[in-house]
Amino acid sequence: MAFLTGWVDATNLVKYQCFATMMVGNMSFFAMALGRDMAGTPAQHVYHSAAFYGTLIGSFLIGVLAFRVARQKLKWGARAFAPIVFIWMILVDIVDGFSLTRNSVVGEKVIVILQAPIFGIINSVALKGHYGGLPWGTTGNLINAGYALASLLMGECGTISQKDKMSCMLVLMTMVGGILGTAFRLKFENAWWQFTGIGTCWSILLYRYRDLHPAAAVVKRRCNEDLSEEVASDDVPSSDDGSVEMEDDDDSDDLEVA
Repeated sequence: MAFLTGWVDATNLVKYQCFATMMVGNMSFFAMALGRDMAGTPAQHVYHSAAFYGTLIGSFLIGVLAFRVARQKLKWGARAFAPIVFIWMILVDIVDGFSLTRNSVVGEKVIVILQAPIFGIINSVALKGHYGGLPWGTTGNLINAGYALASLLMGECGTISQKDKMSCMLVLMTMVGGILGTAFRLKFENAWWQFTGIGTCWSILLYRYRDLHPAAAVVKRRCNEDLSEEVASDDVPSSDDGSVEMEDDDDSDDLEVA
């Protein structure tokens, strides 16, 4: 997931000057565009209007809302979203091909806005599902990777946690995906079929994804333990007044007080 996220965001940033999955960058662009409008001066590194970035963020939130409603009301898991992602990405490719033939700037903006809901769903699956985090290298992952590197330099490899190892992999794969995605976009600038390939990979990952979050597994285990304790308590003999009858222990007088 981290590799694909790095690939998608790199290709979108190169061609469309925005992100499809990492909304932090879009929120920064949105704030800069608003500041530019308030100041009434041009901003060199703000490529689109505040309305465009606001629409992109809102489109992402639509995907998050759709995931929440489908999971709560329809009991959908990750597998249920796999065919939707695949078909949706084919639609994005069709729109991309149409905009290339028409040289339409509006079409290019629509392409990114169309991608955002899908990645709102995918990120929600990862964050609220088994992994319990975003499926790419975030700043938090980079900090964990720094801790792991420090432990490695101090010769304390045994203290590196599984979480820090996973963070290192997420950062690495996000960067590798970004490098290869950028090279692909610059080499094949007019390629309109990449989203179908990406959608296929995402669909396979979603189909094989585990929905149950580890925390949910812990809660389920504790519930089972509580149920077992209740069943065990029912087997303890009680008197008529409801008090629990305890068997006499001849060795009770021999207990030592610590």
